[in-house]
Amino acid sequence: MSRHHLKIWSRFFDDIASGKKQYEIRVDDRGYHVGDTLLLKEFDPDKGTYSGRWIEVLVKHITGGNERPHLIPADIVVMGIERLHGPSIDPEMEKK
Repeated sequence: MSRHHLKIWSRFFDDIASGKKQYEIRVDDRGYHVGDTLLLKEFDPDKGTYSGRWIEVLVKHITGGNERPHLIPADIVVMGIERLHGPSIDPEMEKK
């Protein structure tokens, strides 16, 4: 199982933190698998900076374009996720 460090925009971060959003859609450029963890770091694309807030989720289910080419582009995956840790803040992350 792998741990992936990923940027996530604030509105999506907030929806995951509140439990409203229980999936993540990504380009499958990392070879995601069930059992992987995603360390989602809140990122402001307008400022080009991290807020320092993070949340860690577990990948519980994956489907993608390879399985459903008529619905999803081949390089996209939809991952069912479960919150493990956070949201939390790491002041050091703001500098990265």
